[in-house]
Amino acid sequence: MNALPCWRRHGVWGREHPRCARLEEVIHCRNCHEYIGQGRALLERLAQQRLMEESGGGGEHESLPEEPLRTPGLLVFRVNGNWLALPAEAIHQVAPRSPLRPLPHQHHSPIRGLVNVAGRLWVCLSLSDTLGIPRLPRQGDDPSRGIFERLVAVEAEGLRFAFRAGEVRGIYRAPQPLPITDSGDLPPLALGAWEVEVRRGEHVRCALLDGPAVWQRIREYLA
Repeated sequence: MNALPCWRRHGVWGREHPRCARLEEVIHCRNCHEYIGQGRALLERLAQQRLMEESGGGGEHESLPEEPLRTPGLLVFRVNGNWLALPAEAIHQVAPRSPLRPLPHQHHSPIRGLVNVAGRLWVCLSLSDTLGIPRLPRQGDDPSRGIFERLVAVEAEGLRFAFRAGEVRGIYRAPQPLPITDSGDLPPLALGAWEVEVRRGEHVRCALLDGPAVWQRIREYLA
């Protein structure tokens, strides 16, 4: 039995032979449920590994405190120079950026257009415009530092939308309670902030967004 995943055997575009039959429908592996499921499982394993490292786990001391395990996972990402976090349970998929199909009469709206996510069209909006975060010059991809623009698809409370993030670092867990932070230093709709290590030796201040409040504001734009 071949232990390699199908995309390693056939290639993500199916140029290898024999060609994966699913590619006739999904075109690229990133649109396949099996590929997406493996990605989510990897994010969960990384979150557990990071949690053990932060808790000093390993060897004879692998017992972890119960409270951090009950802390919901948070997807940490960067938008317009701001490091933000949203509940991971609301994240449908994190995908490479895809072409944007503009919509008419949306010049004064955070709605940017439609994007293809796993073969379905999703409304794509500017999260920074939705939150009222000033625009900054776009920072391009930097493969040497693992920086790639991503498309984040969200499903929450009956909403289905996507937004572009300058980079996505994965699933983290915030300390409970969150450190007391001057609200004047936080972006709108943020509950608090804490320090996150996004790369080895590189720590940033990450703001935890109030998920329900964000969903409500987006619902007003989509109504």
